Amino acid sequence: MPIDTRHRLTFTITGDSLITRPLRIYNDEPFLSLRSFILNSDVALRTLRRFSTHTLKDTQQQRVEVSTSAAYLSLAEDLQWFGFHFFGHKFVVGEPIGIRTKPHEVDMKVNLRMIFEARRQADWVFVSLFAHEAQVDREIPAEFIKTFARACIDSGADAVCGHGPHLLPGIELYEKKPNFYSLGNFIFQNETVQRLPAEDYDIFDLGNEATPADIADARTIGESSTPIGFVGDRRFWESVLAVCECQGRELDKIELYPLTLGFGNPRTSRGRPKLASGSVAQEIIQRMVSLSAPFETNIEIINEGGIIRVL
Repeated sequence: MPIDTRHRLTFTITGDSLITRPLRIYNDEPFLSLRSFILNSDVALRTLRRFSTHTLKDTQQQRVEVSTSAAYLSLAEDLQWFGFHFFGHKFVVGEPIGIRTKPHEVDMKVNLRMIFEARRQADWVFVSLFAHEAQVDREIPAEFIKTFARACIDSGADAVCGHGPHLLPGIELYEKKPNFYSLGNFIFQNETVQRLPAEDYDIFDLGNEATPADIADARTIGESSTPIGFVGDRRFWESVLAVCECQGRELDKIELYPLTLGFGNPRTSRGRPKLASGSVAQEIIQRMVSLSAPFETNIEIINEGGIIRVL
């Protein structure tokens, strides 16, 4: 795509798409309005799957190096700086207990080399990063993800589009370029897949006569018919559509449009995106404001959406 500095380009970016049912049959206004945003953009970027490639035992884990640290917080004041000796070992107060992760050095080097190559060969470079990992709070990206995403920008990426958490961890502007650590779910029809691997049935002690619907029931219906898992948490059914507007090679602004995927609807109808409105839209944008604040990203709330101004 030749770059004309006089021309404004729009890039529309969505969250994860797990599709098992057709969408063309729907013609309600919130859905058609969302569709028009995508069709009217210059470029639309999305993770698209005709069926869920996830299994309940997801073995596609990122290669990360993990270290932990222990903290002896009950030490007396006068020992906190100098520590104490016990059976030949010296103990001192450490960092708070937690999991520290960093990218696998060889993996990151190879990926960054390819991003640098793409930068030399293309006008625009978008990196798609799939990772489930998070910190203790599932809405906070794992440290290795943040390290890698920023390195991608340094190597020439125009944006990093994260997928996998199915949540909204917030948006970071790094060197005036966006790190979308995740935009949640865009189409989330993972309960109506037609086939699942045998080991998924074993997890729930289901026999050979069981069907995918039996697994869906086991995963989502708890005691007294209480929704559990994804179905019981509205955060998995609320997301945003990000529309990036650029002037030439420079990002001007990012418009955020709240989406609802039908939390609380029957299995056959939930998972389809619509533009959210009213209090639902306001709650989604306010959550994005809070989650993006640690990255020092300012989201201006306008009507039922949000905007991040860059230039």
